[in-house]
Amino acid sequence: MDSGIPYVCISMGADGALLLDKEHTYRAKAVPVEAKGLTGAGDSMVAGMCYALRKRLDTADMLRYAMACAAGSVRQEGTLLARETDVKELLPQVQLKIIA
Repeated sequence: MDSGIPYVCISMGADGALLLDKEHTYRAKAVPVEAKGLTGAGDSMVAGMCYALRKRLDTADMLRYAMACAAGSVRQEGTLLARETDVKELLPQVQLKIIA
């Protein structure tokens, strides 16, 4: 972060994720979904972050979208990815807290 990287995201699988910016460290719990396929969950998480960046959302919303996209992907079978309807449904279920 001291070298200019604005965000660091750490996925912890079923234990959720951390997202750091220069001011805060956010922790999100994993959204409780029935896991049907883990392939692509990390890519979906990154896609959610990219969406939030593109929409100029704040860091907390960036983590919310990342978690909703990852959970939406996990509940799809095989290599299917989250759908927009999944993300809209799961987004309000993302629980965040500032830990630093």
